[in-house]
Amino acid sequence: MKATLNNQIKEENEVEIQTCIICYSDDILETKCKIQCLNCGYKRDCSDP
Repeated sequence: MKATLNNQIKEENEVEIQTCIICYSDDILETKCKIQCLNCGYKRDCSDP
C-alpha cells in the first residue's frame, strides 16, 4: 500500500517539460493551444499532428 501511495504522489507532482523539436531548447512559451520556442522561433498549435 505504501509503494502505491508513493507512486500516486510522485505522478501528481511530475511536471512535463516541453522541449523544442528543432533546437532542443526548454525555453518554451505555452499559451492555450499554441507552443512557441523562444530560442529559435519554432511554432506549433493544436491543428498540427
